[in-house]
Amino acid sequence: SSPIEAAEITTVELGYILKGSTWEARTILFHSDLQGPILLDELGAGGFTNGPDARLRGVELEYVQRFGPRLKADANLSYVDATNRVTGDDLPGGASVLGNLALLWRATARWTAALQLRYVGERSRAPADPRPPLDPYSLLDLTLNWRSPAPGLDLHLGVKNLTDSDVRYADQL
Repeated sequence: SSPIEAAEITTVELGYILKGSTWEARTILFHSDLQGPILLDELGAGGFTNGPDARLRGVELEYVQRFGPRLKADANLSYVDATNRVTGDDLPGGASVLGNLALLWRATARWTAALQLRYVGERSRAPADPRPPLDPYSLLDLTLNWRSPAPGLDLHLGVKNLTDSDVRYADQL
C-alpha cells in the first residue's frame, strides 16, 4: 500500500451576522476544495488512504433566541453540495441537508436541561452500491447536566433517540 500524503483544503467563507437584544442570526456561505482528502480505505486492507479531490459548497443558517436569563432556543440548518471532482458524483455517505433545533433551560447555576431535535437528510451511497440512497431521519435527545463546585467534575445524563427513530448507516464496502 502507498503511504498517505498530507491533504490540502482551501476554503473561502462569507458570513453575515445580525444581532438584536434577545436574538442573533448568522448566514455563512462557503466553498472548499479538498486535494487528496484522507479517507477510510474501504477497498484495501483497512486503515486510511488518500481519496479523490473533492469540492464542497453550501450555506449555513443559524439562529439563537433568548427567552430570558434561563431559557434559550438554538437552531441551525445547513446545505452542502459535496462532489467528487474526478467523476462529478456526489460524495458517498454525506447528507446534503442537516438541521438542529435545541431548547436549553438553565434551572439553576449548576443544573441545565436540553432537548435537541436533529435532522439528517438523505445520504448517497458509494457509486458501486446499487441500492437507493439512505432515508433521512430525525432524532430527539434529552440531556441533563450538573456542574459541581469542584473544578473539572461534571455529571451528564442523557437519553438519545427518545422516539426510537430508525437510523441507518451506509455499509463499508
